[in-house]
Amino acid sequence: MRLALRERGGTIVPKAISKTCKVSTGPTAQPNNQPPSQLRTVDDLAERWRVARKTLRNKLSSGELDDLPRIKIFGRVRFSLDDIVAYERTHRVSKRGNV
Repeated sequence: MRLALRERGGTIVPKAISKTCKVSTGPTAQPNNQPPSQLRTVDDLAERWRVARKTLRNKLSSGELDDLPRIKIFGRVRFSLDDIVAYERTHRVSKRGNV
């Protein structure tokens, strides 16, 4: 609720203006209900997979990693740790000859 001033009988008194306004009073929810420590950056993922950051960024932009779910927050890409682990499980190679 906002207040405006109006004149009443020679004195200025506050007048309530009814406007709908969203106000957040609780903690900000994280995407996919993941705590901040469970979200990883591109740099974190590159370090985990032991590849250059530029290589990983190129693969993301070329579409080679389209089946890896990602979250975009304020223009920044984040990955859920659960999604990373699931991606690694589905892309695991069991035989040496398939590398």
